[in-house]
Amino acid sequence: MTTAALWTKHRSLAHSIATLYFLPGSERQDVEQEALIGLWIAARDYDPARGAFPAFAACVIHRRLKTLVTRANAGKHRVLTDASRVEFELDGRDATVASVVAREELELVCAGLADMTELERDAVCAYVGGTYDSKDKRTENALTRARRKLGEAA
Repeated sequence: MTTAALWTKHRSLAHSIATLYFLPGSERQDVEQEALIGLWIAARDYDPARGAFPAFAACVIHRRLKTLVTRANAGKHRVLTDASRVEFELDGRDATVASVVAREELELVCAGLADMTELERDAVCAYVGGTYDSKDKRTENALTRARRKLGEAA
């Protein structure tokens, strides 16, 4: 059987497995789409000599969805998910930032910066700018306090 034929025949399997998973911040169709991608991968990689296709496909789909949910819960791609394109002026030039945190998160960070002392703001700027000296205990302590304040604001 061809890859397309296997995929078409077993679409209901993918849909039934997708109902078992929940992906935070997404819709049901997103999970079903990932299940169908898993089914396509299974159909593409299937070797008839190794056993029944439905069992193999179910295993591939479950693994794909488990990985997807684990990664979503880890929050690693939250910045990319919430990203937007923003135009701003940098040193008198227009610049484009491809991925920035969502507006609400940016407002929280700004609120955290407002609560910082001048030394803490300088430490954050040095850290972001790459001129941070970790051997300077005063700057290191200021950066630690700044991180705590940013964490509390977020």
